[in-house]
Amino acid sequence: PDDAMATVVHEALQETGSRALLSGQSLGALPPSGDHTLPVGYVPHHQLFNKCQAVIHHGGAGTLDSAFNAGVPQIILPHMLDQYWHAKILYKHKLMAKPIKATKVKTRELVNMIVQSQSQDVKRRTARARDACKGVRGAEKAADIIESVALRV
Repeated sequence: PDDAMATVVHEALQETGSRALLSGQSLGALPPSGDHTLPVGYVPHHQLFNKCQAVIHHGGAGTLDSAFNAGVPQIILPHMLDQYWHAKILYKHKLMAKPIKATKVKTRELVNMIVQSQSQDVKRRTARARDACKGVRGAEKAADIIESVALRV
């Protein structure tokens, strides 16, 4: 995260007429508040994302899960590790535009990703995927397995 990324995000929001809450935790140097942006500190994702039109994020498991459960389109700009895999899976299932590495994305590319995220097809597929996974409780199942293995040691 650096000034260049903040500039790309700010320009893309202006060009698309989108508004955004920008987390200082994930974006580094934020542009000042303006017509399109409002820098914020910590905001609980599970309370915020269901009020959003889309979520632009790094692709970490927690943020991905919160956005997925909110049923909103996602734009993942991965930085490292599993973030690339998460972005690839969502792209493969046509739940988001082709991901671009955070340090490589340009304003025009992010504008296209924002526009694609608002297509009716993406919104419909995203809602359908969320509904299909309701009640799966994957994290709880994983924790149960880990605890059962740890208790046997």
